[in-house]
Amino acid sequence: MRRIGLKRGIALSAALAMISMTGCGTEWVDVGDIYTQDQVALVNIERKVEVVEEAPTDERITFEGVSHEAGEIPADAVAYSKLLRLGWNLAGGLESEQEGIGIESEVSFGMPKITQELISYVRDAGFTTIRIPVTWHNHMENGVIDSAWMNRVKEVVDWALGEGFYVILNSQGDYNQYYPSYEKLEESKSFLTNMWTQIATAFQDKDEHLIFEGMDAPRLAGTDYEWSFPSDDPDNILPAIKEEAVGCVNELNQAFVDTIRSLGGMNSQRFLIVSCLSAESDHATEDGYPFVMPTDTIEGHLFLGIHGFKPKAFCEQFESYSTWRKDRAELSFMTNVDSNMLRKGYGVVITEMGAVNKDNLSDRCSWAKDYCFRAELTGLPCMYWDNGQIEVAENQYGLIDREKLSVFFPDLLETLKKQYE
Repeated sequence: MRRIGLKRGIALSAALAMISMTGCGTEWVDVGDIYTQDQVALVNIERKVEVVEEAPTDERITFEGVSHEAGEIPADAVAYSKLLRLGWNLAGGLESEQEGIGIESEVSFGMPKITQELISYVRDAGFTTIRIPVTWHNHMENGVIDSAWMNRVKEVVDWALGEGFYVILNSQGDYNQYYPSYEKLEESKSFLTNMWTQIATAFQDKDEHLIFEGMDAPRLAGTDYEWSFPSDDPDNILPAIKEEAVGCVNELNQAFVDTIRSLGGMNSQRFLIVSCLSAESDHATEDGYPFVMPTDTIEGHLFLGIHGFKPKAFCEQFESYSTWRKDRAELSFMTNVDSNMLRKGYGVVITEMGAVNKDNLSDRCSWAKDYCFRAELTGLPCMYWDNGQIEVAENQYGLIDREKLSVFFPDLLETLKKQYE
């Protein structure tokens, strides 16, 4: 098992591999066997590293936090990635797809109405970024977003910006409106450009702390390929399906970027997040998927957004294993996006991540420790998916109690935060 020696109180540069030494006077932090020497050597993040001894058995690494003032625009999305750090998804709120109930859809998932006190509490809890998932199509009439809904979203965004958050505003439950097929491509482009023209115009004067995410997980909903493709393909049909779906996502991403850049205010230089098919990183980094990042009128202002519920058997599949078995090979997706995106000048945001509650808090904490260590080392900000649900059952990712303004699982929160403080 490989170990990396970290000297107390030193500043690390991109040549982080220089600290993988075996001499005397070092403190040893076990990072397991998930890093090769080359991977560590290529890490491109400058950070101050300090080993904090809370107890002899609890050595940990903390990183000196960084932020920026309004107007001090980060050099590029890779640099911006370092600022976003650990984020929180305001899930179960504004992204309901329920039709016909207007702004009351906000509470249709059983969560209380969002308050300024909640946003302030989340900030005090230690999160740097807040991602606000929003569904828009069910608040449109004849293509026009309801003004009451737009004003409600603006209110929540303003609270978050006022608390000093970096804010990601997206389109969450609209995936059937931007469907990645040739048959629906023009209709999907029309919906996407119309929707984002209205949103971006409404928020055109917000500074660079507000980031737009064009689509959440555009996918082949209702098919066997909604989230992934099988490894076997006896009839050789998958190449054509992948080419069509990924090609449509490429065009939709380009339409989103072009739309935002054509509008006024901060939109000409706003940082933007684009998606890959199903928000699955392999669909952007592996051979067989013709994914390309959009062209842009301003250099270095694009992120790729991916979902990171990995390993899926531990994080998503409730009936699968509940003990953290250190299946770290499945965390290698971080290395792939590092090689294929970060090193090409594109930022990457893990827009959703978490581990479902299987009555296995200790194991979820162990997973979070390994996951966030590797993510921070690679330069990937993580947005924890918190839908407020905490039963021992599938799709239960709750962390913050929105009624009592408390934390359901304090140990999990502290473990998530540990590498980002």
